[in-house]
Amino acid sequence: MRQKKPERFLACPKCGSNLKKTEVNVEGAEQKCLEGATKLLKEKPRILLEAHWAFLPRYGSDLQSLLKLVELHGYEKLWLDETHVANHYWLN
Repeated sequence: MRQKKPERFLACPKCGSNLKKTEVNVEGAEQKCLEGATKLLKEKPRILLEAHWAFLPRYGSDLQSLLKLVELHGYEKLWLDETHVANHYWLN
């Protein structure tokens, strides 16, 4: 199956590209998701990020490199809470 870019799922033909906020909860593939969403990240929507630190290694990532990617795109992160497998961040 061919992988689709996240922008295709977040675009709305009726409202254009005025996405204001989104949630990323992809069970460990957060870095891959954000790497594929460079066009979206340039629009700087607010993001609720559920970073599954326990599952990130399955996709060749870790929490430190995920948060570095977020900062490289100019986001400030606000830590919200932590569960037994994930941290939650609000990205502005």
